Amino acid sequence: MLDLSMKHALPFDALLHQELLSGKRKAIAWGVAGNLYYHVLQSPYPFIAIIDGLNGPQVGQVLFDIPIVGPNVLDNYPVEEIVIVIFSDLQQFGGQIIEQLAHYGDYPYITPYVEATCQPSEILQQKLERLIRDRRTHRLPQVVQRVVLYIQFLVKGGAERQMVLLAIGLRQLGWEVHLISVKNKELEVNHWEALLRTHGVELYFVPSARECWPNLQLEENSYPLANQLAPFFEPGLLHCILTAYRYMQRVQPKLVIAYLEDGNVIASMAAIFAGVEQIIISGRCVAPSEFPEYLAVYDEPRLAAYYRLMTELPGIVLSVNSMAGAQSYARWLNLSESGIPVVKNAVMAKRVEGQVPLQQLGIPLSAKILMGIMRLSPEKSPCRFIEVVSSVLAKQPQAHVILIGDGPLRPEVTACIAQQPCRDRIHLVGVKDNIFEWLSCANLLISTSSHEGMSNVILEAQAIGCPVVATDIPGNRETVLTEFSCDLIPYGEWDLMVEKIVSLLMGNGEKTSVGLVKKMSEHYSPLILAEKTLALTNKQQTGE
Repeated sequence: MLDLSMKHALPFDALLHQELLSGKRKAIAWGVAGNLYYHVLQSPYPFIAIIDGLNGPQVGQVLFDIPIVGPNVLDNYPVEEIVIVIFSDLQQFGGQIIEQLAHYGDYPYITPYVEATCQPSEILQQKLERLIRDRRTHRLPQVVQRVVLYIQFLVKGGAERQMVLLAIGLRQLGWEVHLISVKNKELEVNHWEALLRTHGVELYFVPSARECWPNLQLEENSYPLANQLAPFFEPGLLHCILTAYRYMQRVQPKLVIAYLEDGNVIASMAAIFAGVEQIIISGRCVAPSEFPEYLAVYDEPRLAAYYRLMTELPGIVLSVNSMAGAQSYARWLNLSESGIPVVKNAVMAKRVEGQVPLQQLGIPLSAKILMGIMRLSPEKSPCRFIEVVSSVLAKQPQAHVILIGDGPLRPEVTACIAQQPCRDRIHLVGVKDNIFEWLSCANLLISTSSHEGMSNVILEAQAIGCPVVATDIPGNRETVLTEFSCDLIPYGEWDLMVEKIVSLLMGNGEKTSVGLVKKMSEHYSPLILAEKTLALTNKQQTGE
């Protein structure tokens, strides 16, 4: 069986593609997928039918001038005359489709054609650049102090948290704030949504491509734009660009701000074609070249070319949240570090009295608590965290460890905990919404990351007066306030980290630090984040 677990598309088959273009073979789509409209739009060859593998009620209907049929239609076509184009989600349904298809014969199958990914070329890249540069000369009317924010999903992540805080800060400054995102159907309750609505932020969730079918060919402005952009973007990106474009055209913002790679591409493209005057795109803690596995759709070489172009256009700023991030992006894009401004993260913290989390876990209220809050992924070194805290627990028999988070290394972390003699005092609790309720129980926050930008969790711990022991890496040097019982330990010096943690736990100092809380509130509020973000547009206008 073909392994489809990590594939969004199959390798491009030039021979089958040429046979479809020449008419030697005919294309039949498999799957009445949500992105069907975009697949048809982007295809250089026609489809004679769309197979509904479930033989459902849509069989017999016509969609975008193509008949929907059951799989038995293949009985009418020899294998050598047909190519099956799998429209359905390859990761989710590819294996089932290929297995079902085999019952009808050894039909060749491919995934939908997108010129930018199937046949990338310098000419195509130049064509996109010319299109963008030409559109950037157009400006449409806009409403002063109206901003549209864009982030792909409002999930429990650092960038998402900062987007929410930015929205709150902009509202405090009197801006009308709109936020565009894709609805996360897995979350029954989204605390970000509730918080944003409380502060008067207008939320707009991108409708699915299927929901837009009735209007896709009727929209006067977006239908020509879909045709223009079809060669350059995968269907998911293309749909979000068109949807955000229509929204921006309607609300006419003066400024658009986006976070994270796919969001940056979507929002900046939509804003450029909607004639928005000012655009800010914000990078990750380090450039995607250092962690390409975090790229969702847009691949790293195309993204680098796109970002370089954005930095050359008037009214567009690429920013990051740390000097370490600026250095990383400058290396990646071959730009001057000074050309990538830094806006540090914000925090809105509140100490929660009481020890409810400890009671839930059956931990004595008198216990010393070491806490880690991290994504269980390689750059956070979660297994090293377990090893370090286990060494501390061996010297501190009354202490307990709480690790909050989830991620791809959860099985490894669980296995590592199981190997420790003190495993009954290490509590892996998953992702938590009420993070300050948990942080308020901690005596120390421990961070073992190999890479960080401006760590949200370190900011949050310090904001409620919880000391931090973290690895001495570039991002943490800008974040950890070592003058307030916090410390940085060289990455890999784990014995030294153990000694420092034990020393702090044995100290008689107060768990909270008034000075630490005061400094955090003075320098890392949502209002300051908003002011410094808006200042980027002033610098761009004056050419600083």
